[in-house]
Amino acid sequence: MQKRQSILAFLFLFSMLILIVPLLFSPFKSLKGPALFGKEDESFSFKHFTMKNFLNNSFQEETEETMKQWVGFSNYWTRSYNELMYQLFRYTKTQNLVLGQQDYFYEKYYIEAELGINFVGEEVVTYKTALLKQLQSQLLEQYNIHLLPIFIPGKGHVYPEYMPKRDLCWQQDTTNYERYIYHCNRLGVNYLDMNEYFCAKRKESEYPLYSKYGVHWNTYGLWTAVDTLMRFMEKSCCVNLAELTFLRDTISSEYKALDYDLEPTMNLLRPLPGEELCFPVYIFQSDSSTKKLRALTIADSYYWGFFNVGITNHLFTDEHQYWYYNRTPWPDIFSPDLYISDSIRKETIFNQEVILLMMTDANLYNFGWNFIEQTLNFINPDQKIDPRIMKINEYLSYRDNYNLLIQESKRKQIPFQMLLRQLADTLSTQK
Repeated sequence: MQKRQSILAFLFLFSMLILIVPLLFSPFKSLKGPALFGKEDESFSFKHFTMKNFLNNSFQEETEETMKQWVGFSNYWTRSYNELMYQLFRYTKTQNLVLGQQDYFYEKYYIEAELGINFVGEEVVTYKTALLKQLQSQLLEQYNIHLLPIFIPGKGHVYPEYMPKRDLCWQQDTTNYERYIYHCNRLGVNYLDMNEYFCAKRKESEYPLYSKYGVHWNTYGLWTAVDTLMRFMEKSCCVNLAELTFLRDTISSEYKALDYDLEPTMNLLRPLPGEELCFPVYIFQSDSSTKKLRALTIADSYYWGFFNVGITNHLFTDEHQYWYYNRTPWPDIFSPDLYISDSIRKETIFNQEVILLMMTDANLYNFGWNFIEQTLNFINPDQKIDPRIMKINEYLSYRDNYNLLIQESKRKQIPFQMLLRQLADTLSTQK
């Protein structure tokens, strides 16, 4: 009996110790543990306190979340929980991260694109491709500007076999990528398809083009894309760019930022095991016959790598600009206050020699991010563009709207293109 009471007393004291110790160490910020990705420390404040927030309980919930950050060892607790969920159940709370087979990570948008879940419909694809062809022809003939659409490879397309089997039930008959390629060929659009090139390259390559834990191409994939893009620009623009010279390969299982950009978002306790990757070393060589182009790039996050390793400095003049999703300029891409005005657009666009429109398959549901329509309006102010297309562009420019439409499509078992058509008809009748 006495032994049983001793055990119970010990368990009670141990439990209390676990509860009290974190509180005792709360004032010591250094004991919180490694900083969490995407989380910033917030201090408690009454500035959001209102009677309405208090009555609907939002103030209490916000205060609770803030105070949790200041509990001793809080980051260790969070990372331990995430590690446990991942190791035992292959589960993560990270937004938009999908855990595929054999520890391949995907962003959900690339799975939706590869399975055709976000196919916008033949009517939209046909219309937008015709606008693209018109703009490409007019820019070249009237302004001697080369508009070069680049279809960037998505991980879901290059490595489809590792996608979760549970998602295959949503597969559709075709994809945005397949139909845009078809219509570009039909209309004679000058474009570069890196998707198929990467699929072919993967079969013959000794090293992976994407790492398991990355959403973007890895370092080896990036340099593969650079070499291909340079040859395409030289052929299209009839210029000699700096020569890309290979020096050596470095093989390592220690990841760099470009090669595991999905892993940090999981906030795990321990690093995931590395895989053997190739890190090629190149140099650019220039002489009197080579040229740098005046260039404007409209692209998504895949273009970040070009800046991070200094590639753009060797191919383009110092005035080169990168417009992220055709909305904000690099490097202030996450500053909505710096949204590019029409006056800046017009001045910038017509001062280029080449315009790169680089899109991954995950973003083809909003093809061109309205750049094509905006530029055509500058050239042909009297041209009437289908108001439904303009409404679709505006609606899909916000990712939250896109996500809601995808959810609605799955919930109602209605194809995405049908919901989009209904939405376009509704929005076009509104003032």
